[in-house]
Amino acid sequence: MRYEEPQNIPIALSLARAHLLNNEPQLAEQYYKNILKQDPGVLQARFALADIYRKKGKLDLATDQLEKVLEREPENIKALSALGDMALEKEP
Repeated sequence: MRYEEPQNIPIALSLARAHLLNNEPQLAEQYYKNILKQDPGVLQARFALADIYRKKGKLDLATDQLEKVLEREPENIKALSALGDMALEKEP
């Protein structure tokens, strides 16, 4: 399957989620990145990217996404919790 760039954010979110469910995280990642280019405030895309990066072992990239969530919503429990979980994963 190839990546096509939709301009409609709700459609792009649905397509990204479908790719995740179809075990195609690379395509989902492209959709989420495109969504954030269109609107950096789509927190759903930030959380999804953070999860993709976390599963790939790219904890620094995942942390970056979650910190961007916290820039917009400093008390976002989901982001704070995910950062805490990743901090525990980094510890030996």
